[in-house]
Amino acid sequence: MYRTGCSCFISLFEQDVNDYYSIRYPKLYTPGLLDSGFNKKVFAFSAGEGIITSLVLFFIPYFAFQYGVHYDGTDLSDHQSLGCAVASTLVVAVNLRVGALSEGISYALTCISNIYLNVR
Repeated sequence: MYRTGCSCFISLFEQDVNDYYSIRYPKLYTPGLLDSGFNKKVFAFSAGEGIITSLVLFFIPYFAFQYGVHYDGTDLSDHQSLGCAVASTLVVAVNLRVGALSEGISYALTCISNIYLNVR
């Protein structure tokens, strides 16, 4: 939820420019008219990346826990262990992705906030 909070907040309070500025600065709408920011190719790439990432993040822990046995002889292939492993790998993958796409202090603050939220 903390990742989508900013997007929801921005989308609720987003406003378009008024008539005066839209006529005075026509280059504001050029990327939208040219379809350069978001198009079918970008959507297909994002959807494919999301599907592949989801499959990898699920099936690696699934196969790791498939025949797992705890040191005391109990079975590790329960839903709780698998869910914790998938959630943990998801947190690591998201943090690595944010680190790859952002710079310096932004990434450091993201790591600190994630550590704080996970420890709490």
